Formats: sequence, C-alpha cells, structure tokens
Amino acid sequence: MERTSFNYSTKNIPVASTKDHSKQMIAKSEEFLRRVRWKAFHYLNPVTAAEKETFGFKTKNCPPTIEETRPFEEGMIKMIQNITYKAMKCKFQRALKNDIASVKNENRLFVKADKSTNFYKLYAHEYNRLLNDNVTKTYRKADTKHISDINDEARSISTALHIDDRVESLAMIDAFITLKDHKDNFANRPTCRLINPSKTEVGRISKQILEEINRELVIATKVNQWKNTSSVLQWYKQLQNKPNSTFICFDVVEFYPSISEALLNRTLDFASQHVNISATDRQIIINAKNSLLFSNGQPWMKRNSNSLFDVTTGSYDGTETCELVGSCYPS
Repeated sequence: MERTSFNYSTKNIPVASTKDHSKQMIAKSEEFLRRVRWKAFHYLNPVTAAEKETFGFKTKNCPPTIEETRPFEEGMIKMIQNITYKAMKCKFQRALKNDIASVKNENRLFVKADKSTNFYKLYAHEYNRLLNDNVTKTYRKADTKHISDINDEARSISTALHIDDRVESLAMIDAFITLKDHKDNFANRPTCRLINPSKTEVGRISKQILEEINRELVIATKVNQWKNTSSVLQWYKQLQNKPNSTFICFDVVEFYPSISEALLNRTLDFASQHVNISATDRQIIINAKNSLLFSNGQPWMKRNSNSLFDVTTGSYDGTETCELVGSCYPS
C-alpha cells in the first residue's frame, strides 16, 4: 500500500459549481425556514402543560403557515434569487480542485488512517481482503430475521416514550475500516479498526441517559476521568513534585467490542449504588446495544455470542458506555 497525505485538513470544502451551490442554498434555506416556522408557532401558541421529551428527535410533520413570518420568508427567497457568482481564483481552492481530480482519476481506494492525517492507496481486492478478515475475525453470518427483531424492540421503546413517529428503523449501512498505522510492524502486518455505521436510533436515547449517569457517577465516586485536553492540562498543572513522578502509558486493545453484556450489567449494578438508574433506563441502555454489522448487504453478529449485544465503534452511545465501564471497572 502507498501512503499519501494532503497538506491541509480534509474537512476543507472546495468551492462548488453555481448549480450545486444553488441547490444547496435552496435546500438549506427551506430547512432553516422550517425551523423558523416551528419556533414561531410554539411562541405564538404556548403550551401550558409540560413539553414532551423528544430526546432530540425532530418531528417529521410539516410546520403550519405563519402569517407573521411571511415577509421574512419572501425576503429570503428574493435574496436567493438575486445571488450572483464570480470566478474564484484562490490558490488554495485550485489546489483542492486538482487534488479532487487526482482522487477521482485514481484507480485505487483512499483509506484513512485511524489516528493520523495519512491516507493509504489500496486496490479494491486488497481493501476487501482486509475488511473481510476483520469482519470474520469477530463476526459470523446472521439470520435476516434479526433485523426485524431489532426494529420491533426499538419500536416498542419509542412507542412507550411517545416518539415512535420520529424514530427511524435500523439503517443497513455496510461496515468499513480505517488503518492503524501507529501500531508496531504496520508495514508488514497492517491492523485495522472496524467501523460499524449501522446503528439503532435507540442509541441516541441511551447516549443521553448514559451522559447523565456518568456525570453523576464521577461526582459521587470522585473518579479522575478526563474527556478533553483542557481537563488533562488543568489536572497536570495542579500536580505537586512533578520531577519525581512518572507516567504509565497503556493501550486497551479493542475496548469497545470487549465489553460484554455481563460486564455492562455488572457495571450498571455498581453504578446503581451511587446513581439512580430506573428499570426503563436500564432496558434502553441494554437494548441500544442490540446491533448487526452489515457487509455486502449481509447481516453479521458477534461470533462468541448467541445474542445481538455488541458495543460497536461508531454507535451513538459507544463512547459513553466505555466511559461508564472505565469509571466503574477498578471497583
């Protein structure tokens, strides 16, 4: 495989064509005006009772027409109609355009590195071999009826929370890999991180529940858990006698997939001693881990389990689950 990298962040956005920009402008303006209508509707029609908890899921209903916002909407439409464009001659944008053209003309795949800005060019058969090796190492083929099982359980939870009109069914998106080029002997024996983008939306509810549990648990147990660089620096500045201290660095191999249902249940049992966790919250947390991995349209499940339990890299609540297990494990 050939390593390559770009001299800028790949999050940079190239200047779109006039046609593409116009399409995006219209789509985003419609989305914005939709939110404005709903905001105005709720402002003009205040609800005296407590609002329903939606866990961030947006309604799929169309907002009603609001006469008070009509002049604003018409003004926005006129603004879009009067947009003019000029040719962009920026050196950086030309570089972006050239790189995009070279990527499109390349007959190999660009595979992202896991923890660096590098990309690796792989032929399709090489990538498929690595992907298949990583899938079959941990997963086995599953019956397609499990897809309905996951959707039925998610529907039951969303119906009980009165948000079944907002929650989507399981998205069957194929898994992919990133390359761990920071590992030893990577050139001779490349290792990968398997990403599963297919996830039940119950995970979005579980994420919020786990965030609150983790917040209260850290306060109750006074465990030292960092979530960002600034918190680490703040802790480090307060350390005394730094010259006589030593850092110990270790790496938890495959932390996400190593979390079993039994381990998570023991973790929740421990956390329940310090934080109130209702039976409903616990059901949602466990149910959100019911997952399938898809490769070439075929569903796969964990090889060493008879259940669909799986804490996947890429799930909505995977990080929060790891934080909970990490903070409770020493106990």
